[in-house]
Amino acid sequence: IAQGALREVPRVRIVEASTLSPTQRGERGLGSTGR
Repeated sequence: IAQGALREVPRVRIVEASTLSPTQRGERGLGSTGR
């Protein structure tokens, strides 16, 4: 169960980053997901 939860975390962050504007990604430090 723990592994499944950990796998879901990155996906959620990617979804949030995709909904945010490029500038907001940089501010949150999610630029790596904007590749």
